[in-house]
Amino acid sequence: MPSDFDFEFFKHFDLNAYEAKSYLALLNKDCMSAVEVSKIARIPRARIYETLENLMIKGLCCSIAGKVSKYSCVSPTVLNEKLNSKIADANEEIEQRKLELSSFENTAREFISSLVPYYEESRTNRSKIEYIEIIKNPFQIHKRYMQLIEQAEEEILVFTKPPFTGPPKKLDEQIDQQIDVLKKKIHSRGIFEIAADKEGRILQLQRIRNLVKAGDEIRVLEEVPMKLAIFDTKTILSILVDPISKQASFNAQIIEHEALAKTLKIAFDAMWQQAQDYHVLENQGGVTH
Repeated sequence: MPSDFDFEFFKHFDLNAYEAKSYLALLNKDCMSAVEVSKIARIPRARIYETLENLMIKGLCCSIAGKVSKYSCVSPTVLNEKLNSKIADANEEIEQRKLELSSFENTAREFISSLVPYYEESRTNRSKIEYIEIIKNPFQIHKRYMQLIEQAEEEILVFTKPPFTGPPKKLDEQIDQQIDVLKKKIHSRGIFEIAADKEGRILQLQRIRNLVKAGDEIRVLEEVPMKLAIFDTKTILSILVDPISKQASFNAQIIEHEALAKTLKIAFDAMWQQAQDYHVLENQGGVTH
């Protein structure tokens, strides 16, 4: 009997271990008695007749009448029929799942669309007193920031300060969005807190160059007070660092308040005067072009 077969694989063709071993044993000779099959396959004699009967039912062997009944296996190619049947069943199941998924998708999208008018109406009717929006989910913070960049019409002012609430990819997406907005001739200025490590400064310099190339004005400082963005001197987005852990919290505040925005812009302008040209990064810690 072949010794290098994985009997477990025969389960895919609905054969148990005894049936698989018996079939492989039958491959050795044109026909065999049940006792011979039992010895070669190392199956208890008490189980061999039941096993061979099952193989015949499954179309993998046949019985040869005689003084002593003998058994002969059919060509392994018959397993192709079983394989084709399984593949057909699997494809049918996949198609059914696709139909179910498509139906669910359509229903879900209709449901989501039905909720939008309620959201839009509630935003329209929001009281002027309700000017503070708090977001705690990192993905929603990122998404909201991207929306504010897109909606800006005149000016964007940004303090960029590590640590960041999401992966570097998210910051790159924000910068790409800001570059797209700059094409609308919006005035944009940013103050970056200089990264503490050389690798961080190299990546920082690369991002700054991309922004400057698009028309942004960038300066750097050893430290900026907080993460902050001011849009059109009326909307503020801030992410405060936990004063104990010194880590960025997942709490963002979006404040629509012109007086506060004007006050923070004055603070930004004051720090802008103190900030240095971003080219100083090229001389810090071996960072070069």
